[in-house]
Amino acid sequence: MMRKKTLRTSAVALAAVAAMAAGMAPASANDSPAGCGSPHLVNSAGIYASWGGERIGTLSQYWGWCNGNLRNWAHVHLGSGQAWATKISIQTPDGVKHGTRVQQYGTDFTSDPTATMDRSTRARVEGDVWLGQVEPIDVATTGWSG
Repeated sequence: MMRKKTLRTSAVALAAVAAMAAGMAPASANDSPAGCGSPHLVNSAGIYASWGGERIGTLSQYWGWCNGNLRNWAHVHLGSGQAWATKISIQTPDGVKHGTRVQQYGTDFTSDPTATMDRSTRARVEGDVWLGQVEPIDVATTGWSG
């Protein structure tokens, strides 16, 4: 019994270390738009600078409760640089971008919450960042939600 518990604890600790090394952090209230809570991570992807291909952050898609309604939203965390006319949204397969926000500064920001829980969606970020100078980022998207 003690060996199973030790193995299970080790596996959980290893998974947490792997997630941190991959740049994925657990959901927190900071990942949620105003009025939204209980964020649940759907998926995430890296954000890369167009020049040099350096990974500069993580794009994540969440769902949760916003003012009593089930919604989803996108969240950006930049580990390098600052937002500079950086556009974040939730995209549906027809190409429409929902909850779009343009962020002018900062390292952590979200799209507006969207009422798109009834269809497949993905988080999307595009535009520019400040990395000592204005630099474009490669368009980043997460995988499609179920």
